[in-house]
Amino acid sequence: MYLGVSSSEGAHDGGSLVSRYLAQFGNLRGICLVSGVGNEGAAQGHVSGNMTHVGDVSVQELNVPRDLKRLTFNIWIRIPNSASINIVSPSGESTKIIKPKTNKIETYKFVFTNTEVTIRYFTPENFTGHEVINVTFRDIRSGIWRIELIGFYIIDGSYHIWLPSHNT
Repeated sequence: MYLGVSSSEGAHDGGSLVSRYLAQFGNLRGICLVSGVGNEGAAQGHVSGNMTHVGDVSVQELNVPRDLKRLTFNIWIRIPNSASINIVSPSGESTKIIKPKTNKIETYKFVFTNTEVTIRYFTPENFTGHEVINVTFRDIRSGIWRIELIGFYIIDGSYHIWLPSHNT
């Protein structure tokens, strides 16, 4: 069975729906699973980090090119940890700190860059139980955007951010 996904979506820990589905097939006698993976190492599409204490701020910078107009990515915060988020535009405007809440959706308009960002919390995510923060930019402007994660409930503070695959 060949599976071509071409995606960097998911928790990357074996708990997603696709991972569980493939694991069931992989346990069947006579079934061979084949999938193309990798070749994205130089694309810089993944970052991980830790927040040590409640209130700690972990900052990741996102360099947005001129030709990009829309961008969506997910921040996976490993259970039982939880984090607030603040996004700072290249001009210095900020969304303000957005605290985690189940199924929370907030949209902000950056005046100086004319960019809109929608932040969706999926807490807990249906298949893994992790906290997922979905970030969608519309009419995003080029420059360095700051993604600030603030520890809200911290045990080990582990998180991962995966950008879309390079060819999508």
